[in-house]
Amino acid sequence: GCRNRRKRRNTVGRRLISGGLSFHAATVWVRIASLSSVQANARDAKRIEDINQLQKALTLYSSDFGSYPSQPATSTVTATSTVGAALISSGAMSTMPKDPSTYQYSYVSYSSGSTYDLNFCLETDSIRGYTSDCNNYIRP
Repeated sequence: GCRNRRKRRNTVGRRLISGGLSFHAATVWVRIASLSSVQANARDAKRIEDINQLQKALTLYSSDFGSYPSQPATSTVTATSTVGAALISSGAMSTMPKDPSTYQYSYVSYSSGSTYDLNFCLETDSIRGYTSDCNNYIRP
């Protein structure tokens, strides 16, 4: 009788430990997933900050020169790109922002610099008015 009871107790104990480990593993996974989400939201917030900074610099440039930097073909925004070099040399910006991950910001101007598109990607839907893809544009 005692031997069967011990066996049963060990089985119940193993099930409790196994269940506890499974619950713990699930909790860790949820925490990692939520940390990943927090990091993606932070990168998206940085992107919006960068784009707003670029937009302000473009407005300054336009008020000084009467138009936005001319860039008839879409180009990545860097310190050496047409728009980046123009904003830096004019003093509107000291450096060009860089996407916090692997994406890039791009710029194109239309109608001889009378308007432009700034394009950027987002990882989440957390920013109102924008989507979690690379089809996000800012226009003056």
